[in-house]
Amino acid sequence: MKNSENFGPPQVETKFDSESSNPNRTELQQNPESVEAKPRPDLVAKYSLFKEKLQPKADVVYHPCGANDISPSEVFPDSRVIYVDIDEKAIEALKESGVEAHVASALNFDPGNVDVLILLNPNISPDVPASHVIQGGFILSNDHQNTASHLYRNGGYELKAVIRDSRDQKIIYDTENLEDCWKEVDTEEEFKNTPLDLSSVNYETAASIVEQITGKRENVLAEYKKIVEMARERLRRQNTKTLAETPELANFLSDPDKTNELVFKHDQKIFILGTNLPKKKSTGNDIFVFQKK
Repeated sequence: MKNSENFGPPQVETKFDSESSNPNRTELQQNPESVEAKPRPDLVAKYSLFKEKLQPKADVVYHPCGANDISPSEVFPDSRVIYVDIDEKAIEALKESGVEAHVASALNFDPGNVDVLILLNPNISPDVPASHVIQGGFILSNDHQNTASHLYRNGGYELKAVIRDSRDQKIIYDTENLEDCWKEVDTEEEFKNTPLDLSSVNYETAASIVEQITGKRENVLAEYKKIVEMARERLRRQNTKTLAETPELANFLSDPDKTNELVFKHDQKIFILGTNLPKKKSTGNDIFVFQKK
């Protein structure tokens, strides 16, 4: 690799102005006057499969950080379903649909004892919402914001299943080799065959970057890892220099080992490198089913 160089100002952490990165949030921002509470068919199908398989106690279902999504109410019509969001427009739409909804932060709101917590795409730690779940209760989450990974590492929750889409678009309730959900692909073949997942770099993107930087389109996984590590090392050096010159920026600098994206410059071209490789089994769209111990 030749003519690679450091690029631009220090990378800084992204700060969120919402507690959720729910895809419905974009709709709310673009069309604030035409917000409508509605269920998502894909989520209704997955929640229904969870309900069918585990027959959970579901007197109280809690769904914070969900924007205008009312999928839980479709699946749990006889339950008290509580919606919480800091987005006033979303909550107004939810109330108009007839559900219980509160303008509040999920970091402060107390729903009481919760039987089923549904937590998708939150920009907050799951610890506070999960603290309201009763022993033996369930948490349904995805991993776009590393929510499922956080719960898995916590030790206080048992991963019971992953509800995912198969290659032929059928919904699968998967209970086998769940530890593979946290193991990154480690062979070229696995990398090639992973489904598209917006939370991780895909094979074609990685192959294109590798080819532009190395001139080769082979050993893509190994070469891409090398490029990412080069970018991490540059950022470490850049952070050291920035801290020496401007120490007040310490709280705003990206951690090279934790950031989801890195900037890399080569031959006057700028590349944005995704640092999350696909997992052997799961994607960010899967629904992880945890039970509180």
